[in-house]
Amino acid sequence: MVVNNADTGLDKSLFDENSDAAEKINAVIDTNFTRLVHCTRKTVRLMRKSNNHGLIVNIGTSIFDENQSNVYFPSKASVNGFSKIIRQESIFYKYENIHVTNMCPSYLINPEGFDEGYIGKNEQHLNPQNIHDVLETSNNINVAELGIKYVAETFFLIFF
Repeated sequence: MVVNNADTGLDKSLFDENSDAAEKINAVIDTNFTRLVHCTRKTVRLMRKSNNHGLIVNIGTSIFDENQSNVYFPSKASVNGFSKIIRQESIFYKYENIHVTNMCPSYLINPEGFDEGYIGKNEQHLNPQNIHDVLETSNNINVAELGIKYVAETFFLIFF
């Protein structure tokens, strides 16, 4: 299993006039999408050679944060479209042993903890084991798309 979960945001407007704004926009797109594409290409080659069952999990997002809506969400929407293309190409080229899941989780707790200013201290949210438990399926089932939230999760906004 390979989980493509690289993720970064931009805390500036697309119209920011600073000289480094274009560079920061490119860094978000590069991290959230371009690197995922290259990692996936290498992963597919390795999975094809092994002839074992393989699962590629691409992490999108289901959180809408108005403060991160500049290039973050378009870059994650690209992940959604790319996942569909990988799935179609796997079928077309008869790579039946390669499954692709596009997962759109809400806020996922980092195993090392989280920034208490970012989210409520007493709220419960997803952890990596939750994700593993959901994806553990048989080889003849492909969970193509999955939106997942903790059962008691509330909607929250982030203000900077």
